[in-house]
Amino acid sequence: MHGDLKRLTNDLLPVFQQWTSDDLLLIAGDFGFLFDSEETAQERYALDLIESLPFSIAFIDGNHENFPCISSFPLVPFCHDCAHQIRTNLFHLLRGTIYSFACGETSARVLCMGGAVSVDRLARKQGLNWWEDEIPNAAERAKCLRMSHFPFDYILTHAAPARILLSLGISHPDAYSQWLDDILASRPYQKWYFGHLHMDHTFGNITCLFRSIRDLATGAVIGKPF
Repeated sequence: MHGDLKRLTNDLLPVFQQWTSDDLLLIAGDFGFLFDSEETAQERYALDLIESLPFSIAFIDGNHENFPCISSFPLVPFCHDCAHQIRTNLFHLLRGTIYSFACGETSARVLCMGGAVSVDRLARKQGLNWWEDEIPNAAERAKCLRMSHFPFDYILTHAAPARILLSLGISHPDAYSQWLDDILASRPYQKWYFGHLHMDHTFGNITCLFRSIRDLATGAVIGKPF
């Protein structure tokens, strides 16, 4: 979302007018509304607006995040595990965690794993607009590997799996994307959603999300801001 409120404005997304407290919007990283070291008036306005929405939002972290800020929020029980609670209806999903979300008449188990490599990191300043926490550490990877042996229905990451990067002509995928592919490609899942590449495209049962909003189970587009 990159801190863009237009993507949540009801008049741009009529689908949101139909949503209730039973609905949940999942964001595949780069949430963008918690980027400054101290909460600014602009961020407070955005978070207050989000809190006024009738539905909930949960996001995994991307690479362009203020990780110390996000991790400073309290951990609370959320969808059969824990998450950082930013506002009453806004949650940050932990790396390497399987959450159980209501999905129609049933539930969906989603393995979440944030983080990605910033290709522009050399142009950024550590602690100001770039943090080395963008890449999951050994403990987070070990947790993801351990949880990947439990049943889950969907995968939600920010980074693209290496095979997608290769299909797009990127001959040398980064080590983290390769790691994701190595541990998750052979696991049974229905769909894999990711962000990071700033495109809306489906590669078989793997979908890159940017502007489109899709139904988790079917993958059908149900809204697109612009």
